[in-house]
Amino acid sequence: MKYKNYLQEEFTYNHFVIINRAITESDKCPVELRNNYALHKYIFNNAKILLMNELEIVYFSIFLDNLGWVTSDFNLEENLLMTGISVKVID
Repeated sequence: MKYKNYLQEEFTYNHFVIINRAITESDKCPVELRNNYALHKYIFNNAKILLMNELEIVYFSIFLDNLGWVTSDFNLEENLLMTGISVKVID
Protein backbone atom coordinates (compact mmCIF):
# COMPACT_ATOMS: atom_id res chain seq x y z
CA MET A 1 0.00 0.00 0.00
CA LYS A 2 2.77 2.44 0.91
CA TYR A 3 4.63 1.66 -2.32
CA LYS A 4 1.49 2.15 -4.42
CA ASN A 5 0.79 5.47 -2.69
CA TYR A 6 4.38 6.57 -3.24
CA LEU A 7 4.21 5.84 -6.97
CA GLN A 8 0.84 7.50 -7.41
CA GLU A 9 1.28 10.59 -5.25
CA GLU A 10 4.88 11.17 -4.25
CA PHE A 11 7.08 10.07 -7.17
CA THR A 12 6.79 13.13 -9.40
CA TYR A 13 8.36 14.58 -12.49
CA ASN A 14 10.79 16.44 -10.21
CA HIS A 15 12.31 13.10 -9.21
CA PHE A 16 13.09 12.41 -12.87
CA VAL A 17 14.62 15.86 -13.31
CA ILE A 18 16.83 15.51 -10.23
CA ILE A 19 18.01 12.04 -11.23
CA ASN A 20 18.76 13.17 -14.77
CA ARG A 21 20.73 16.18 -13.52
CA ALA A 22 22.62 14.03 -11.02
CA ILE A 23 23.85 11.85 -13.86
CA THR A 24 24.45 14.43 -16.56
CA GLU A 25 25.93 17.20 -14.44
CA SER A 26 28.20 15.13 -12.23
CA ASP A 27 31.84 15.69 -13.04
CA LYS A 28 32.70 12.53 -11.08
CA CYS A 29 30.40 10.11 -12.88
CA PRO A 30 32.62 8.19 -15.28
CA VAL A 31 31.77 8.61 -18.96
CA GLU A 32 31.94 4.83 -19.32
CA LEU A 33 29.01 4.48 -16.91
CA ARG A 34 26.97 7.08 -18.74
CA ASN A 35 27.59 5.42 -22.08
CA ASN A 36 27.52 1.71 -21.25
CA TYR A 37 24.99 1.32 -18.42
CA ALA A 38 21.33 2.13 -17.90
CA LEU A 39 22.11 4.53 -15.06
CA HIS A 40 18.78 6.30 -15.24
CA LYS A 41 16.94 3.00 -14.97
CA TYR A 42 19.07 1.76 -12.05
CA ILE A 43 18.65 5.00 -10.11
CA PHE A 44 14.92 5.27 -10.85
CA ASN A 45 14.46 1.70 -9.61
CA ASN A 46 16.46 2.35 -6.45
CA ALA A 47 14.53 5.55 -5.73
CA LYS A 48 11.27 3.63 -6.08
CA ILE A 49 12.40 0.62 -4.05
CA LEU A 50 13.68 2.85 -1.24
CA LEU A 51 10.74 5.29 -1.49
CA MET A 52 13.15 8.22 -1.80
CA ASN A 53 11.92 11.78 -1.66
CA GLU A 54 13.49 14.58 -3.68
CA LEU A 55 15.91 15.61 -0.95
CA GLU A 56 17.11 12.03 -0.50
CA ILE A 57 17.82 11.80 -4.23
CA VAL A 58 19.91 14.96 -3.97
CA TYR A 59 21.81 13.44 -1.02
CA PHE A 60 22.16 10.24 -3.03
CA SER A 61 23.89 12.09 -5.86
CA ILE A 62 26.18 13.86 -3.39
CA PHE A 63 27.08 10.53 -1.77
CA LEU A 64 27.87 9.04 -5.18
CA ASP A 65 30.12 11.97 -6.05
CA ASN A 66 31.91 11.77 -2.70
CA LEU A 67 32.09 7.99 -2.24
CA GLY A 68 32.41 7.02 -5.88
CA TRP A 69 30.11 5.83 -8.62
CA VAL A 70 32.25 2.71 -9.00
CA THR A 71 33.71 0.45 -6.34
CA SER A 72 35.69 -2.73 -6.43
CA ASP A 73 33.60 -4.18 -3.58
CA PHE A 74 30.24 -4.17 -5.39
CA ASN A 75 28.93 -4.22 -8.93
CA LEU A 76 27.20 -1.05 -10.14
CA GLU A 77 23.67 -2.02 -9.14
CA GLU A 78 24.78 -3.15 -5.69
CA ASN A 79 26.81 0.02 -5.20
CA LEU A 80 23.84 2.20 -6.11
CA LEU A 81 21.57 0.25 -3.77
CA MET A 82 24.05 0.36 -0.88
CA THR A 83 24.54 4.09 -1.38
CA GLY A 84 20.78 4.59 -1.41
CA ILE A 85 20.39 2.61 1.79
CA SER A 86 23.12 4.75 3.38
CA VAL A 87 21.16 7.88 2.48
CA LYS A 88 17.98 6.46 4.01
CA VAL A 89 19.78 5.50 7.22
CA ILE A 90 21.38 8.93 7.63
CA ASP A 91 18.26 10.90 6.64
